[in-house]
Amino acid sequence: MNAVLRYSVLRLMIFLGCLLVLWLVGLRDEEDYVLLVVLAALASMVISYVALRRFREAYSDQLARTVERRAAARRERAGHPVGDEEAEDAEVGSGSGGSLPASRAEGAAASGSGGAAASASSGEDDDFR
Repeated sequence: MNAVLRYSVLRLMIFLGCLLVLWLVGLRDEEDYVLLVVLAALASMVISYVALRRFREAYSDQLARTVERRAAARRERAGHPVGDEEAEDAEVGSGSGGSLPASRAEGAAASGSGGAAASASSGEDDDFR
């Protein structure tokens, strides 16, 4: 059975069980319906947290695998490298001899120096001064 469905059904069953127990205890009047539902919800949350830990972990694992599988499929369809480092390496490697990208190279030429000072004094940063 699907872990999501199993966990949801078990939570619903615990809630309905708490509702029944509280109704049998004496919360039967019409003015007690809101209190009945609120107390049943609180009790079922506590019981579910303790009793359904194994099912919650299975649900979480299934959800994580699904998200990762979809992300991997999206990356493959897009044709992008897997990580940021690979993307940066591919971008730098495709340039002329691994030099700075064009915008940084222009900034470095304009400032007359290289390295971090060149990127700090590039035209992009002038808008924020």
